[in-house]
Amino acid sequence: MTSRVKPRRLTGHRARKGEGQLLKEEILDATEDLLLRQGSIDSVSIRAIADGVGVTPPAIYLHFADKEQLFYAVCRRGFDRFAGQLEPVLASGGRPIERIRRLGEEYVRFGMENWQQYPILFGVHKDFTVPEDELGNDPGLRILAGLVALVEEAKAAGEIRQDLTAAAVAGVLWAGAHGLVELLLGREDKPEMVRIPPAEELVPAMLTTLLDGLRP
Repeated sequence: MTSRVKPRRLTGHRARKGEGQLLKEEILDATEDLLLRQGSIDSVSIRAIADGVGVTPPAIYLHFADKEQLFYAVCRRGFDRFAGQLEPVLASGGRPIERIRRLGEEYVRFGMENWQQYPILFGVHKDFTVPEDELGNDPGLRILAGLVALVEEAKAAGEIRQDLTAAAVAGVLWAGAHGLVELLLGREDKPEMVRIPPAEELVPAMLTTLLDGLRP
């Protein structure tokens, strides 16, 4: 895989206006590239990130307090894109149950279109916790809260069984979409070994099966 990061030359001059933000983005790019290659936080060192950007390790800490904050920022950037694709569905009109279906479709579409970054968002993130000051606006948690609210709306409209909590239904829906993305990505990696139907068949089948089981 070709790195998106072009190493900068080590210099002693003070950063000009705008260079700090540029360096921050380069650090995030380098970290994401290394995570894609190594597959885990433990395998990626600050030294390797600094080498990838072409700076010294102390330069990393000018932008991120510690390694955990840096990795959260990488995941946060991906989840911002994730939220940008799903939030319009949450805010759209129509019956709640149909919005839930469209949300599932967009979730799987996002996973397939962002197949390289998806394992980082839903794999690496488990190695750290969301900072307390980000809990109220973390994009991933925001989407989950939006899904729970949408399920509540569907229950109020009589489209989902009343004996199931909204949190449980949201968890099952998320698990179904996530599991299907993982299955489809595995199919792409080893198409000759994993013989399953294409996404065009699996996505509607998964959503219909789940939603029919939730109806009163």
